[in-house]
Amino acid sequence: MSELRFLLTDAARAAFGELRNDHPGEAFYGFALGLLPATAEVTAAANTEEGLIRTATRYASDGYGQVESLASHEPGSLRWRTADWEHRSVGVEYFAEANVLIVETVDPQDPGDVVDALVGALRDLNREDFFGWGPERDAVVALIETGDPADLLELARDVNPAVPFARLQIALG
Repeated sequence: MSELRFLLTDAARAAFGELRNDHPGEAFYGFALGLLPATAEVTAAANTEEGLIRTATRYASDGYGQVESLASHEPGSLRWRTADWEHRSVGVEYFAEANVLIVETVDPQDPGDVVDALVGALRDLNREDFFGWGPERDAVVALIETGDPADLLELARDVNPAVPFARLQIALG
């Protein structure tokens, strides 16, 4: 599945790079690659501190709490709920070729090869300092979502340096 890893690395680089270019004044704190449950296809999501505040403000105006708590680092906040991130299903066109390969070769009931390729893709991006270096890298948490909440921290440990992983681990309790 090295071809899939290569395609996913390129797709993730293009999707996240485009987002950073489109939002140059915003501070990205999270980037996620996720598997669609029915097909094991890959999608991407990202969020910025500014996007989190916009989402929290919208939720607060609908009566779901205070902006400060909704945007906090505390368990239960919106910060790590990728379904509520401002940028969901980003770069779909970049993942098209990888998703065709997945549909043609992977059993959706056993997406282990896809998960391995996702881990490899994020590791590749880390090796090329795509998410930055030092404090810049520590500001971004990379996630892989498989649909199983138990996998989130284990996979995050595999694709993040110690500082962003510890921040996620504390936030998720």
